[in-house]
Amino acid sequence: MQSIGKETFCILGRRAVVRLGGRVRPIIMQMRWRGSFSFFFGLFFCALAGSAEASPAGQPTFAFRLGVIAEKADRPAETLRQYSALQAYFNAQSGRRDLRIELVVARDIPEMISQFAQATVDAVLESVMPVLIIERHSSALEPVLLAWRDGLRQYQSLFFVRQDSSINALNDLQGHTLAFASDRSSAAFLVPLAVLREAGMSVRPTADTLASASAVRYVFAGRELNQAYWVQRGRVDAGAFKDSDWEQVPWVVRKDLRVIAQTPALPNWLLAFRSDLDPRIVQAIGRILLDMHKDTTGQDALRAAGHITKFELLQDTDLAAVDYWRQRLKYVDSVP
Repeated sequence: MQSIGKETFCILGRRAVVRLGGRVRPIIMQMRWRGSFSFFFGLFFCALAGSAEASPAGQPTFAFRLGVIAEKADRPAETLRQYSALQAYFNAQSGRRDLRIELVVARDIPEMISQFAQATVDAVLESVMPVLIIERHSSALEPVLLAWRDGLRQYQSLFFVRQDSSINALNDLQGHTLAFASDRSSAAFLVPLAVLREAGMSVRPTADTLASASAVRYVFAGRELNQAYWVQRGRVDAGAFKDSDWEQVPWVVRKDLRVIAQTPALPNWLLAFRSDLDPRIVQAIGRILLDMHKDTTGQDALRAAGHITKFELLQDTDLAAVDYWRQRLKYVDSVP
């Protein structure tokens, strides 16, 4: 059972529940256990301190706790439902009644950092910059798997302006306004923010009355498509999001925009495990996730969980890219 602010999420038997003010209410009824089980887990019941509980039959229960951050901070239950198919598929593939998979939903990055600090989560599935921020504060994360999302293995963030804008390079953004998507987005906030600050620019929220006249002022548009609309209509001077989002902008809008800069590439999403987790547990969990895309049920579960296409092992080039952005984390680790 995991505490999330005033709410608590947990998996009880075959039900996912949310605890509100001390009352338990079921919200999902689809946890089934069946099929063959990897022999690796037979070795693991004592591998993770504090994760074993007694089952009704007196057998130990291993709880692997996967952390995700809610897309909408005020609706964590939606995220629980979003990942429930992946959770059910994983449980079905693991197939043992003495193994419980729990989903830990945090409202934001600081809350996920708190979960790791309290040792109430074993892994996190997120984009690169939130994972690195959590890693910086917990000192206990190791990225292992890469998640393809929306058919993409990696991406670059693009900076764009109106066709008739006088802005032609990043330095020209000083004194202008920039639309980001949301404060948890790597591609449409944290990555471009790091690039601008590394270039020596002051980047401040539009509400900051103490910002200098030369500062790049930013506002959140909520969605990537809104960023494009706001730039086209002159509400802001520029925007930044991933290259695939650029391709999704309707031509009637995109024809009025142009790209002025792009960032180095980075992996799409990461699955990072606690560094003190037994390597055999990581191997067994990875084995199930790496095969999910090979059958239609797994494909459907991945698609429901944030449009994931598949998981694969991080390669040396991926780790180098992650380290590149790790070195630039200082520019976003304290965001006003």
